[in-house]
Amino acid sequence: MNVRLELGFAPYLHPEESQPHITVPARYHPRRAFSKTRKEDTLRILAKFVGTNDRDALEESWIYAARMPVRPYAVDSAVQAVINHLAESDKRYAQKSPTEFVDSRPLSEIDRSGFIDRLYSVR
Repeated sequence: MNVRLELGFAPYLHPEESQPHITVPARYHPRRAFSKTRKEDTLRILAKFVGTNDRDALEESWIYAARMPVRPYAVDSAVQAVINHLAESDKRYAQKSPTEFVDSRPLSEIDRSGFIDRLYSVR
């Protein structure tokens, strides 16, 4: 599988190509890596962007963002919760499992390639 860096916001597999590709949003991932690896710079930029110097509020925002997983694999229990909600109005979902809706192979391949580790390495 080839990795493409594009300006999109979601991974997708193009149906007309013989080799699957996953889109990695080029604008998003480096910024997210920057914010996780360079806290003080991020707080300074955030302060300017939101127009506040309230250190506690900025710290709280940074902590919230820093807790987001670097490798965003789907959590079966979260997917199951969505399936259960859908099953309330459409009984076809009652017998479905998370594995029928989530394919972690593209993310696994990106992860194995070392791309995520390189992206989040401190420079």
